[in-house]
Order: sequence, then structure tokens, then C-alpha cells
Amino acid sequence: MTTYTVVNARGRTVLPASDAATAALYRRIFDDKHGQSSHRVVAVEPEVRAPDRVPPLLATKGEALG
Repeated sequence: MTTYTVVNARGRTVLPASDAATAALYRRIFDDKHGQSSHRVVAVEPEVRAPDRVPPLLATKGEALG
């Protein structure tokens, strides 16, 4: 699911939004307060996490597994 965020001129997130229409509304509010085109809406893809690392097998040197 794509979410949206409003970012300022420095690229910092100001406010996240669940849909494009809400993000556009937030951007208009911030632009009215801080000046025209001072904020923009960015689509944010869901964060993909790598699976946790699997611990190495616990075996003593020279011993066969099983």
C-alpha cells in the first residue's frame, strides 16, 4: 500500500497522509501558512525489511551434525 507524505523545501517530512487527496489538502494548508510551493507531496513505498539473520548452526569442531 502506497502512503503519501508532505515534505518541506529541505526534504523533511512534515506530515504523513494515508491517501493522495489528504496529502494534497495538507500541502495546501502548509503552503498557505509558509508560502506558495514551500511544500510538496511525495508517494512513499512501504518499507521492505530484510529478514533477520539466521544464527549459525551450533556445532562443535569436528563433530558431524545429526
